[in-house]
Amino acid sequence: MTLWLNLSLRGKVLASFLAVLLLIATLGCAALWSLGSLGQATDTLARDALPKSVHLGQLMESLNRYRRLDLRLALAAVAHDSGDVQGAKADMPKTKAAVDAAVRLYAGEVAPGTAEANRLRTFTDAWQHYTAATTKLVAFIDAHDDAGMQGFASGPLKEAFRAVITPLTDTLEAQGRRGQELARDAAATQAAGRTTVLAALGAGLILCIAVIVAMARTVARPLTDMTGALGRLAQGDLTVALQNSDRRDEVGVLGRALAVFRDNALAVKRLETEQASLRAQAARDAKAAQDAIADAFEAQVSGLIDALAGAAREMKDTADSMAEAAGITRDRSSSVAGAAVQTSANVQMVATASEELAATVQEIGRQVERSRTQAQNAITDCATSAEVVGQLQDSTAKISAVVEMIAGIAAQTNLLALNATIEAARAGEAGKGFAVVASEVKALATQTAKATEDVTAQMQRIQVLSERTAGAIGGMQGAITGMADIAMAIASAVEEQTAATAEVARGINEAATGTEDMSRNITAVSAAAATTGSAATQILGTSGKLAENATVLTGAVQRFLGTVRAVA
Repeated sequence: MTLWLNLSLRGKVLASFLAVLLLIATLGCAALWSLGSLGQATDTLARDALPKSVHLGQLMESLNRYRRLDLRLALAAVAHDSGDVQGAKADMPKTKAAVDAAVRLYAGEVAPGTAEANRLRTFTDAWQHYTAATTKLVAFIDAHDDAGMQGFASGPLKEAFRAVITPLTDTLEAQGRRGQELARDAAATQAAGRTTVLAALGAGLILCIAVIVAMARTVARPLTDMTGALGRLAQGDLTVALQNSDRRDEVGVLGRALAVFRDNALAVKRLETEQASLRAQAARDAKAAQDAIADAFEAQVSGLIDALAGAAREMKDTADSMAEAAGITRDRSSSVAGAAVQTSANVQMVATASEELAATVQEIGRQVERSRTQAQNAITDCATSAEVVGQLQDSTAKISAVVEMIAGIAAQTNLLALNATIEAARAGEAGKGFAVVASEVKALATQTAKATEDVTAQMQRIQVLSERTAGAIGGMQGAITGMADIAMAIASAVEEQTAATAEVARGINEAATGTEDMSRNITAVSAAAATTGSAATQILGTSGKLAENATVLTGAVQRFLGTVRAVA
């Protein structure tokens, strides 16, 4: 506290501003850190999770289509529909090629040596086994071995498909967990940033309140007390008590100066009392001497006053003429002075307008530079945000398409299961093969529904991150709004420049008019001066008579002075 009291007013003000700047810098750093963390989470999602989800969805869709061909082939063989059997056989190579292509795309997104890569390797092995099992199923159908085909379809073929679909299902679950982790990390980052900003804001408010209280107690209150003391001293109250004179800052300097002022006022008051006593005594002595001198002087000067009265009458006539000429001269001189003042004011106005014009041009330059900088920043931010949002929108569209495909597959699969169940019920004992197929179809529908739920969860997480990205774009819109404000400031500066130019022109015109008036008034002053010269000639004649009387008056004055010296 002692250090704060001894700190100068400039130091106190600078310390207050530094505290505010520290608060602003802390808030800015916290906000930048939070935005950077959210941007990193969005970038990770866009580059890693989304492409894998898209390719995995395509692989699941192609694999389910291949599985439907197996079921179609088995159902057609049971129904002895040779045309449908041949159609299913013809579609199987193309569907297998689609599955292989989807596997290659998905494998390109998987990092080697990871658990996901191990699951992909398991899937590849199972896929080869499953395609071999499908080939064996075709062999049973070609051999017209319905019993062997049904047993193989409900046993080994079903297990082979389960071995194929299990690694993909595990991968979908792992991706779901990864998405949840990213969402939790983003939420934690946002909460930490918010907490940091709120903590910094609270600390800054406490600091500002402390600075305000300190300034009020150590600066404002002492200055108020000293202002009151100064007012009492000005009113003549020399008993006022002075405080804070022991401080080492400007307040202490002011207190010590007031103490010196009070002490000097007390000393002056004592001197005035002593001088008043001396002046009273001197006045009494001088009064007696002046009375005697005045009587003698009055007797000698009375004659001279009569002589001077005649000369004064002659001078009055001449003075009248001179007064008239002097009046004309005074009036004209006043006009000349007014014109000169107007000219000076106009010149000052021109100078002021010129300064405003220069300042306005400088302001335009600064505002244009700020506009350019803000525009560069806004363009960079908008380009980055547009790229991120574009990637998110493309990925969302692809995932939506995959979800729609899977939903369609589930619907078709459920319909197929229903038809197979009905046919099995109608066929009785002969419909056992249909019952096997129906159970397979139901299992497939269950797996498809689970995959659809996982992809839907991924879509919801992507939507949350897209909304946060939209918030970042809102910040960029604030930067663009700043650019609009700067543009308005530039327009205002241009208007000020135009007004200043018009003011310069108007001032120049008024200066020209004042110059013309000054020329005419100078001519009139010259004429009045001629009249004054004539009157002066008459005054010279009268002054001769006054000189004679002045000689007599001089003798009387000398005698008067001799008497005064004798009295002194």
